[in-house]
Order: sequence, then C-alpha cells, then structure tokens
Amino acid sequence: MTDSSAVRFPSGAPNGWSLCAHYAGFTSYLASKGTSVPDAVSGPGWGSCTAGVSHFSASDIASRLVSGTPAAGVLLVEILYKYPQLLKLPVLTSVVPDPIPVYVYTIMPNAAAEPTPTSH
Repeated sequence: MTDSSAVRFPSGAPNGWSLCAHYAGFTSYLASKGTSVPDAVSGPGWGSCTAGVSHFSASDIASRLVSGTPAAGVLLVEILYKYPQLLKLPVLTSVVPDPIPVYVYTIMPNAAAEPTPTSH
C-alpha cells in the first residue's frame, strides 16, 4: 500500500498470481535454483487446471485498512477448490452442485512486503 492506494503484485497479473496459470514458470524457477518440484504440486493436474479469479480488487483491500496507518505490505491468499461429490446420488446432485465450490481466503500484514520509497 502506498499513499492509501493498493498496488497488486505482480503488476502484469491483474487477478494476482495463480499456480495454475504460472505452473511452467514456477517449475522452471525451482529447477533453476536446483530445487525439485514439491510432491504436492507435481501431479499432472496442475499443468492443466484453470486459474480462478480473485474476489478482491485493489480498492477492496485498500478499503479494509485503517486510515492513517503507515505504508504496509499485505499478503492475500485465496484458495478455490471444487470438491467432487463421492456418491453422486441423483437426490443430492439435483440440489447440491457437483463439484461443490469451496472458497476460503485470508488477508495478512507482511512487513517484508512493505513498499519501498520511490522518487516521483
């Protein structure tokens, strides 16, 4: 946050960063550092999943901050998951969607992400 305005990072990704959308870059970055891809994200589904859209705009985040506080970095983590019904009973699928959309988020202050002063 700078001067009561929010700047999303990375700036080229208006909806934020997504492992689905940036999987190839993520794995090549890890490889360049000599690190293997974690087992939790090495499955074939990650390269073909569809990135979700953030539910928060930069102005939404800015409106949640207390006025007059110093410039701060904020980390927003959103998780979108589609939980498939196991039994797929017609009685349930006619009322409850299959897969069931699950969405959770958290907003955390992050001192390491505090913006640095820039000359205008």
